[in-house]
Amino acid sequence: RIGSKEVAGEVIAQGTQIMCFVEPVQATLETHVQGHTTAMSAGDTHGALLNSVLYVATSFWAGTQLSVWRDRYVLAHRLMEEHDHMTFLAHIIQWEKNVSILTGTDDSHISENEGLKNVREGNPHVSYTLALQEMYI
Repeated sequence: RIGSKEVAGEVIAQGTQIMCFVEPVQATLETHVQGHTTAMSAGDTHGALLNSVLYVATSFWAGTQLSVWRDRYVLAHRLMEEHDHMTFLAHIIQWEKNVSILTGTDDSHISENEGLKNVREGNPHVSYTLALQEMYI
């Protein structure tokens, strides 16, 4: 529908990823925050979560200080758990493990529940993406 805000969050999320090819990655971060706000006001939980997970990922690749990134991660992690979105949560947990390796901190507190293990093992797309992240670090 023209003028519909039902998918605005997802459109903003995908459009922002394309903007990264034209503008500096750091410049696109605020757009994900706006996308999250727009999606939540329209009742689009998936769009809001998508913007949140892309904000965390883009922050990581934009070179945000890892201590600042960890604060952003905590908020996104809590949001994914509140809405029981295991696929995005699996990605966020992997990024935290990566940051723990890069900073030399203990990652023994990071645990996966049974739902996350099922997502990791049962979804080939998630398994493939997480394996690539592990190889990168």
